[in-house]
Amino acid sequence: EFLDQIEFSELGHLVALTANDEVNAFAEKLLNSHMADPNTFHLKPVGNVRSPFGDSDKNNITPLFSDRVDYMVLEALFANGARFETKTLTKDYDWTAFQSEPPDTKLPLFSITQNKKVSVFNSRKPPTPKVTDTVLYIEIPAAASELLLKQEITL
Repeated sequence: EFLDQIEFSELGHLVALTANDEVNAFAEKLLNSHMADPNTFHLKPVGNVRSPFGDSDKNNITPLFSDRVDYMVLEALFANGARFETKTLTKDYDWTAFQSEPPDTKLPLFSITQNKKVSVFNSRKPPTPKVTDTVLYIEIPAAASELLLKQEITL
């Protein structure tokens, strides 16, 4: 009954971002059916455990940010000094320049246009930010990059 009172037509994206894979999967499954044009994203299940609600491909659910990043990876990154940052792209520093930074130093999360349209970075069809767009990303310090290498995780 509660969900019938919510106006889902105004929602553009659903992002399930908890430490509990089952809660994420349940929220996605439940709310995806209420959205007119579902854009549902979830973190990769911890330890590659399959979702109790089935295969992501069949449920129109897309891994959030990267198919290699789960809640434990995010938690470890922030415990080792990672922080949120933003960068507005310019003609001198465009998306190509952003991507040319050393590997595993930035994890893009969202791209935001001047008109405030938000695009979610994901493993299936990531956005390609344009000049004047702002990229919200995780800045990964050397200590956290070393942790990723030890765990053989590449972003």
